[in-house]
Amino acid sequence: MERVFLDANVLFSAAYKSTRLRLLWRLPDVQLISSAYAVREAELNLEQIRPEALSELTELLKKVEIVITINLEPLLPSISLVEKDVPILQAAIGSKLKNI
Repeated sequence: MERVFLDANVLFSAAYKSTRLRLLWRLPDVQLISSAYAVREAELNLEQIRPEALSELTELLKKVEIVITINLEPLLPSISLVEKDVPILQAAIGSKLKNI
């Protein structure tokens, strides 16, 4: 089974309007994954721009596994990221480590 990590932009876009991104939710043998941080970021952006889409996000999240962001700072010394992107990368890497 393939695992696909969804960041806040993907969650926001899929909830904002019916897009091709929603096809991800219909793919067989694909496990959708995100983090609480990404979900919260998508929620905050939807609240500001299109609050009525929050119910769409809630429905989409029913098929998404939410992983915990783990501290991987020892693994990231040479990677330069915008601070808000660090928890997203940590959760994506952490979701992969969960299956090792």
